[in-house]
Amino acid sequence: MDIRLSTGAWADGGVDYCAVLVFPPQGLVKVADTVASSCAIVNPWRRLSSFCNFIKEIAVSVPDPAQQNLYELAVQVGIALRTHKQTLAIAESCTGGWIAKIITDIPGSSTWFDRGFVTYSNAAKTELLGVQESTIATHSAVSAEVVAEMATGALERSHADLTLAVSGIAGPAGGSSDKPVGTVYLGWAQRQGAVHTECLHFTGNRDAVRRQSVATALQGVLDVFARQP
Repeated sequence: MDIRLSTGAWADGGVDYCAVLVFPPQGLVKVADTVASSCAIVNPWRRLSSFCNFIKEIAVSVPDPAQQNLYELAVQVGIALRTHKQTLAIAESCTGGWIAKIITDIPGSSTWFDRGFVTYSNAAKTELLGVQESTIATHSAVSAEVVAEMATGALERSHADLTLAVSGIAGPAGGSSDKPVGTVYLGWAQRQGAVHTECLHFTGNRDAVRRQSVATALQGVLDVFARQP
């Protein structure tokens, strides 16, 4: 596991320096044993506020490895889109705008990212993307048929050359025997070419399922270009 750490020093009211390790993304903090002797706090309650402020300052400087990996993947997507002179639009349900957030974290992404639709409810999918109510009623919102219509709808309602769509069950509730928690459908559509859909089953908590959905959706864009001659 990729564990990043940050070290720092804190001194307050006669307390000497302490080395601090911060482990993202869980946010665990440990005072290093090697300097424990110089970290003896005579009155810990009096200095608690000062120490907490120090922890906040040092923690914000530590990168989240998983988030950094998503960012780097999105950068590769941007490079691929620019290379092929194409732009992207996205339609998100279970990821709730996370893909758009990662993309727009990249300076200059407006040159290859057109727009994003966050269509969390069934009504939003119908109103904003043109997903047929009958499709949702027959196949459910988490289905290949719905993400295909989401991807196509985003294509028709944008200036993009390529779209991706995602709809899934992130949990902890909402699953069923045929579609358990962690079931996610993804779709990619191009103006020239058929819609491609995939069904995946992710494990972990709600955040883990959503994070894996974001990564797979972005990787899918790269795969679209890889399949081209």
